[in-house]
Amino acid sequence: MLTAGQELRASTCNRFQPVRYSATASADLAAGLTDTDITGASVTLTTQTNGARYTVTATLDVDLTGATTTIVRGKLVVDGTAVRFGEALYQAEVGTDRMTVYQQWNGVLPTKGQHTFKLRGTTPANATIRATHTNIFVKIREVI
Repeated sequence: MLTAGQELRASTCNRFQPVRYSATASADLAAGLTDTDITGASVTLTTQTNGARYTVTATLDVDLTGATTTIVRGKLVVDGTAVRFGEALYQAEVGTDRMTVYQQWNGVLPTKGQHTFKLRGTTPANATIRATHTNIFVKIREVI
């Protein structure tokens, strides 16, 4: 929304529509790892304004090779800091299961400039996060 007296410029028009980014994991996250970056599931972008809003959706391709009571976790990390609320979680007590797990996060980037969004995972001894269907989708809405 433009404020009274604000000039409409081309640079302002560029911010009317949300901008979308995505990346697909390029390697499996092996079993038995704790809080490890998922290779390739990372997006680096540049915002033009302070206070840009983001929506991140993640899909994690979880493959169990044996029953487990330990939870597979997927987290979002923004600019090196894990987002406090919301994790993609999966647990199954059957021997061979595979599931695509989804999670969504919303937030605000306080400063303009370069930002990095990445997925991080924790896998028990008999679970792998496969690269095949593991993705990160980022939507940015700039301040007008």
